[in-house]
Amino acid sequence: MSIIYLPAAAESFDDLKLTFNLLSSFEKRYETGIMLIIRGGEKGLKGRAKESQFKNFERLTKEAGELPVIVMVSNLPLTDLDFYHLPEKSVRHIKLAVDFASELPGKKGKAIATFHLNTLLTPEEWKNAGNNAEQRYKIFQNQFIKRVFPVLKKAADYAGSKRTELKVETTPVPEFGDMVNNSELNQLGNPYPIYSGRGFSEIRRLGIGIALDFSHTFTLYKASAFLEKNNERFFEIYKGLFPSDIKKIKGKSFRQEIAALQKGDVVHMNDSIGLFDPDRNQFHKEGVALGEGEIEGLPDLLRALAASDVRIVFEINESDHKRRINLKRSIDYFWQNVYGNQNR
Repeated sequence: MSIIYLPAAAESFDDLKLTFNLLSSFEKRYETGIMLIIRGGEKGLKGRAKESQFKNFERLTKEAGELPVIVMVSNLPLTDLDFYHLPEKSVRHIKLAVDFASELPGKKGKAIATFHLNTLLTPEEWKNAGNNAEQRYKIFQNQFIKRVFPVLKKAADYAGSKRTELKVETTPVPEFGDMVNNSELNQLGNPYPIYSGRGFSEIRRLGIGIALDFSHTFTLYKASAFLEKNNERFFEIYKGLFPSDIKKIKGKSFRQEIAALQKGDVVHMNDSIGLFDPDRNQFHKEGVALGEGEIEGLPDLLRALAASDVRIVFEINESDHKRRINLKRSIDYFWQNVYGNQNR
């Protein structure tokens, strides 16, 4: 049976309390929990920041009872987490997250920590990796095995010793294609966005699970649908996609990502609009309220998730974090499309 999570910032007790109150609409059908959003990189996992979050979460669970927890590691600043350029430092960062999750007072069962690989390369590094997309793919795959895998195994082993589960989050192409006013970030490329056709099985062999983000991975499918023939400009824009990926994705349904999930995996559930396109000054919009984006067959995907044994997180962007209008609309959409007019 799936567990439903809602995100909260534990540095604010009021935010935790509001999140817990919103979970009440699920309690008759689901076990419910909270995904703690860590801010500020490593600083958010230690010292006063850690103490404050622990104090607030303990206060909540003394009132409400123990809760399942997911700790979402901050992917910024990049100087704190980068498994390509800073592998050992990144392992230390994830170990801090594991300590945070395992020591959190009031958690129920095994905690989960999710994180990005942050294997991000500059345009110059990308260009120097090969003369075309095919060459770069081979080089990057070799680097992944030699450079990234060994340190991920260290993180996985440490998490296992602390009875904490690790999940690697899927990412969009390009990773920061939603950054409207940051050309430096949206020009970075991640060779390893990971999806069912590349990355899932390799990650699992290390003892790490998957955190599938709908709006992130949907960009791989949307971009692939646009490509009619191999075009180097296409692969320069949608860094992370390679010709072999197109063969695995083009013409396929996003449903295959759901089918590839395993028990205990995490899903960041949301909708998605658009793609990054610097030639047209367009940007990707992620974390869209359910039913208000472009993911086709979303009701069927939600029903498949509801019948599975995964951890479902409503990760919806908000402009008003106190009212959470987009989250509330998404919860309504979920109930209407999964259970129809049945009472919650």
